[in-house]
Amino acid sequence: MALEYATALTIDALKFANFVVGHPSVSLALIKELGSRVHEAEMRLATMASEGANRRLAKALASLIDHNKAMRTGSSEIVLPLTQAELASWIGASRETVERSLRGWRARGIVHTGYRSITVLRPADIMWIAGIPSPFQPSGHRRSA
Repeated sequence: MALEYATALTIDALKFANFVVGHPSVSLALIKELGSRVHEAEMRLATMASEGANRRLAKALASLIDHNKAMRTGSSEIVLPLTQAELASWIGASRETVERSLRGWRARGIVHTGYRSITVLRPADIMWIAGIPSPFQPSGHRRSA
């Protein structure tokens, strides 16, 4: 699922294969792209196996933070055209687990949630929960995620 509107083009498989055979540089680019995607998938699987859902959710949100806006305003709204169930599927967790994490973070003032949107009120805390060094001013307290 795309997070933004996208335009797709369909190409006949045989015509595409003939094009690739006739253009070695395209073959090389495809091999590199596929290798990169396999590596990303392996990293996601390793993360799912070794990290808790709370951290995976924080990492997903941290990857979507508008860092420039967060540096200026102290928060970052993330408009996700995803349901909590789809977000859960993205990080390899149940919808209930995502809901529980977001509820806890709302109670602590870390996020605000709305219809298909999450506002990260304290980006430094999300980065801390994710285990990522933060360029943001940390909040005064540190509790476990």
